[in-house]
Amino acid sequence: MPTKKKNFFTQFPKNFWTVITMEFFERGSYYGLASVLSIYLVTVLHFSKQSVGVINSVTRPMLYLTPILAGALADRFGYRKTL
Repeated sequence: MPTKKKNFFTQFPKNFWTVITMEFFERGSYYGLASVLSIYLVTVLHFSKQSVGVINSVTRPMLYLTPILAGALADRFGYRKTL
């Protein structure tokens, strides 16, 4: 008896595809905003280019470092206590 081959989209649960779709839109909105934020800060809010560079240099790495720290704290104390 031949086994039925699963479709790529049906081999994962619906929740998986919901999370993937939400992450797609979240990342798209973040990078879409990040691409014009520097221009907005300089032209509309009259920030200096140096201060915009500092803002970008600090916030972007923190977006990737903060979850590591938060994960370590949640592992140590429990995620409910850290919220």
